[in-house]
Amino acid sequence: MYDRVYRQDWTIEESLLTLKLTKSERLRPHVQKNETTIVLGGKERRISTIAKEFNISKTLLYNRLKNGWNISEAIHTKSNKGNAGIRKAKVWIYNDEALTLKELAAKYNIREKTLRYRLKTGWAIKDAIQTIVSFDNKKLKL
Repeated sequence: MYDRVYRQDWTIEESLLTLKLTKSERLRPHVQKNETTIVLGGKERRISTIAKEFNISKTLLYNRLKNGWNISEAIHTKSNKGNAGIRKAKVWIYNDEALTLKELAAKYNIREKTLRYRLKTGWAIKDAIQTIVSFDNKKLKL
């Protein structure tokens, strides 16, 4: 309620009225609670059918409609999730070579976990690669 009154310039009456509405009453008129059909092109169609036809997620389409998008925007706007799960590995420069952490660990025969920990705790890349710890916990340099 604070956000609506002080940040979105709603009146206190509007804010209180909205709080009294149930979840299904707050949803947009074209998508009601547990309703899985909408009117598109003069015909009533299921959200899952429309989602398959336009190659988008049923949940994404439902949520867009629930959040007030018009049907055209909801269907034709591409999802930004395409590359969301793909992460590029950070590249480290060592001896004039640009290698990922995994490649550095393999090339210099260090466990990747050890190298990651050393870099995370503030070691310089040179020290992290060249320092060898013997079994009696003495640090030795290459």
